[in-house]
Amino acid sequence: MGWAISSNPILNLIMDKKPIILISNDWHIKEDNCQQITDLVRQKIITARSYGCEYLACLGDVFNSRKHQSQQVLQTFKNILDEVLSNSLKLIVIPGNHDKTVYEHKESFLDPFEYHPALELIRDYGAITIGGVEFQFIPFFTEERWLQYYEDNVHFSKGNIQILCSHIAVTGSRNNDGKKVENVIKPSLFRKFDKVLLGHYHDHQKIGDNIYHLPSIQQNNFGENQNKGFTFIYDDGSIEVINSKFKLFKTVKIDLDTISKKELNELITENSVFVDSTNIRFSFTGNESKLKSINKESIRSLGIDVKVINKDIEVIDDFDQIAIVKYNNDSILEELNIFCKDNNLDFETAKNYFNGMGN
Repeated sequence: MGWAISSNPILNLIMDKKPIILISNDWHIKEDNCQQITDLVRQKIITARSYGCEYLACLGDVFNSRKHQSQQVLQTFKNILDEVLSNSLKLIVIPGNHDKTVYEHKESFLDPFEYHPALELIRDYGAITIGGVEFQFIPFFTEERWLQYYEDNVHFSKGNIQILCSHIAVTGSRNNDGKKVENVIKPSLFRKFDKVLLGHYHDHQKIGDNIYHLPSIQQNNFGENQNKGFTFIYDDGSIEVINSKFKLFKTVKIDLDTISKKELNELITENSVFVDSTNIRFSFTGNESKLKSINKESIRSLGIDVKVINKDIEVIDDFDQIAIVKYNNDSILEELNIFCKDNNLDFETAKNYFNGMGN
């Protein structure tokens, strides 16, 4: 039961196995990507129907904001569900950390859609058998609450292939900075599963023999790789990633010590024609005087993002790309609450410390 990656929507279909569910995760719907996510899910629907697959799944983070959802965002998800229904498909969804405000609770921003006929919302634990494969689903919770749901519900049926689907980090997962996670959810817990499929981290990761973080539905920034899309699960338990079509993020690294002015101008001309289809960043490396000689605003006016790295002091100059946000006491506490939830810290203790700083 292996893992394969396909660079196009033509599957490596074999007569003795059948795709039974098409999974994606980490949609992160927000106001500036509503149409993009709608188009991506439409790609997913077309792909599923092309191969007779009746089930879709999203392994968490349907939404982006952990504070609230705008009417536009909610309407986008409703429209997606309507399209899934009109294609006679079923969408199984588990809430991720971006879909809730309180990580210990099962309530999420998905609850208002619970009774939509296209949606199978799993709020705490659920099991579904499709084509001889038993899928067990657990949403995102704090580690302790997640383990409680796991220990109270997970079971193993004889004769079925067993796959666990969730949205959580385990010991051995890698954070965005490359550091390995160390927590109470150990890979040894999943020895009896044929596969464990997880959302949460946007780049594909394989942990041990049977644990996978699946790639997100699209590339979200310059720090992520381009291997994104949908994951087919076959009735023999094997999996295959199908790349989706989206606006790529591409970084062009430029060492000012080795490039001529003519070559730089050629690079600018060559890449500026792709800005409508690709997010392009020029990452300049050089000493301070050479970095100052670059007309950053002129390059940005062509739709190319610019980052500079000073060789002398190794400081990244991205300050002109940072939005200035005005905070008051309430908004600071709200951000502190989110930080505590993300890092499993006690909010009341942090709040008391914060209030004490103001005295």
